[in-house]
Amino acid sequence: MILLRGHPCIVQFYGYFEDDYNDYTVMVVVFCSCHLQELAPGGRLFDYIKQRQQFTENDAVVITRALVSGIQYCHANNVVHRDLKPQNILLMEFAFSTPLTRSGQKLDSIKLTDFGFSSMEQGVLKTSLGTPGYTAPEVLRNQPYDSSVDMWSLGVIVYIL
Repeated sequence: MILLRGHPCIVQFYGYFEDDYNDYTVMVVVFCSCHLQELAPGGRLFDYIKQRQQFTENDAVVITRALVSGIQYCHANNVVHRDLKPQNILLMEFAFSTPLTRSGQKLDSIKLTDFGFSSMEQGVLKTSLGTPGYTAPEVLRNQPYDSSVDMWSLGVIVYIL
């Protein structure tokens, strides 16, 4: 099980349990107003991209900076996400109405989530996983790969922005 705690750009882990048939990881994020710690009224980056359609370079810098920080933390803890895409990135503030700004946007307002395909294996990975449009070529070709596949996915996201 992957446990990443304490980074502002990664959804907080709350618990883990299992039964005879499944393992469950609880990372609570809600999309409406309530009293839980992690509130994501901005929804997914995917929806934000569809809504805005165009981004300034400044917007891309803010989002990329947060993603690089989260990915760096994952890699420093030997975690390869393997499914980075706008659907797995949450906006912790409602951002549809105003553009993001470097000065006004806190780093922790953008969070990585969905670590279902992630791995803590050391060295070379071989399992072909991920969303094809964001997946590195070596993964699609069933070739051995490492954590650099997350950087490929980040490049695709930045290109879209």
